[in-house]
Amino acid sequence: GEGDAWLTPSHECFWGMVRCRDDDQVVAFIEFDTNRLGGTLPSELQHLNDLRVLRLREGSTSGRIPSEYGTLSSLFLLVLSQNNITGTIPAEIYGLPKLVSLQLNSNHLTGTISTDIGMAASLRILFLQENFLTGTIPEEMGNNVKLERANLQNNYLSGEMPQDVCDLREPTGSISFLTADCGINDEPRVDCAVPDCCTDCTYDSALPSSQPSQFPTISFSSCRSQAVETLSTVSNRTTLLTLGSPQNKALGWLLYRDTFYSCPFDLAFVQRYIMAVFYYSTDGPSWDVCSAPRNPTDPSSIADANNNCVASNPRSYLFTDGEGDAWLTPSHECFWGMVRCRDDDQVVAFIEFDTNRLGGTLPSELQHLNDLRVLRLREGSTSGRIPSEYGTLSSLFLLVLSQNNITGTIPAEIYGLPKL
Repeated sequence: GEGDAWLTPSHECFWGMVRCRDDDQVVAFIEFDTNRLGGTLPSELQHLNDLRVLRLREGSTSGRIPSEYGTLSSLFLLVLSQNNITGTIPAEIYGLPKLVSLQLNSNHLTGTISTDIGMAASLRILFLQENFLTGTIPEEMGNNVKLERANLQNNYLSGEMPQDVCDLREPTGSISFLTADCGINDEPRVDCAVPDCCTDCTYDSALPSSQPSQFPTISFSSCRSQAVETLSTVSNRTTLLTLGSPQNKALGWLLYRDTFYSCPFDLAFVQRYIMAVFYYSTDGPSWDVCSAPRNPTDPSSIADANNNCVASNPRSYLFTDGEGDAWLTPSHECFWGMVRCRDDDQVVAFIEFDTNRLGGTLPSELQHLNDLRVLRLREGSTSGRIPSEYGTLSSLFLLVLSQNNITGTIPAEIYGLPKL
C-alpha cells in the first residue's frame, strides 16, 4: 500500500497501490481498498499485458466492465466488489486462462450469467452476490471443476441449480461453499437442496438496522422483494427497476449501502427512499455542500462529508438552520442538512436549499411527504416541469422554486393547496 503519490516524478512502479515484476518494471498488481475511487474503468488497462491482480474495492466506480479486459491473459484475480458498476458481465472475462478469483459482488450488474462461464478452467472463487442478475444458472458452470466457493445470492436468478454444479460439492468435488437464493421465502427462488447441493440458503451478511425490529428476520432476497413491492406504490414500478434512474439508484442505495434501516418494515423506510430519490433526481453528487460521502462505509469519508455540510447561503427567514449531516449518511434523514422534521414523530416537514447547485428535475415522489410544509429550492439549475402531483401536498404553505430552469406550465393543482 505504501509508496509515492501518483503522477509524481518517480517510476510508476513506486506509486502507492502498484507493484511491478521485479526484473523489468512491468506493472503486475494494482490494488485499492476503500480509497474513494470513482469514475469509470478505462479500457486502456487491456494493454498492461502482465497485469496479474486488479483489485478495486469499496469505491464509487461506475459504468461497465470493459470487455477488453478479456485480453489480460496473465490476470488471476479480478476484484471490483462494492462499487456502482452497471451493465452485464462481459463473456470475455470467463475466457481468461489464469483467472482464479472473480469477485464482482455488491454492484448493479444486470443480464444473465453467460454460458461462457464454463471456460473459466482455473476459477476457484466466484462472488456475484448483491447484483441484479436474472435468468438461470447455466449448466456450463459445472465445467468449473476447480471451483471452491460460489455465492450467487441476492440476485434475481431462478430455476434449478444444475446437477453438474451440485456434483462438484465436497467430498467428491472441490466446492466447500455454494449458496443462492434458495430459501423457502425467497422470490424468485433457485431450487438448490441443502446440504446435498447448496451449503446454505440464508444470506450470511446480517441485515443491519439502527434499532431492534418487532418483525421476524427474513432473507435478504425476500426483503428486497418486499421493498420493491412497497416502493412500487410510491414510484412507477418500471421506473423503479430501470437501471440508472434516480428511483433505481435510491433503491440500490437502500438495499446495498444504507446501514440505518434494513427492510420496508422499518419505520420511515418509504420516507427515506423518497429523500434518496430527491437526492439523485436533483444531481446530489454535484451539490456544493451536503453531498453523500464517496464511500458510505468509510468513517473518515463520512466525517469529511459531514464537515462539508453547512448552509452555503443561510438566510434569517429559513425554517431550517442549514447545517446537518451529509445526505445518504447512516443517520436519520431528519438530521441531513437543509431538512427539518416535526419534533414529535420525525416526519419530514421542511426541505430548503439556497444556492447549492441543485440540478436535475423535481421528483413526483415528494407528493408522498404528506406533512411537507416548506419546499424551497432556490438559485439552482433544476429543469423540467413542476409535477402536478405536488397539488396533493395539503400541508404545504411555502413553495419557492425561483431562479432555476424550470419549464412547462404552472400546474392548476398547485392553486388548490389549502394552506399555500
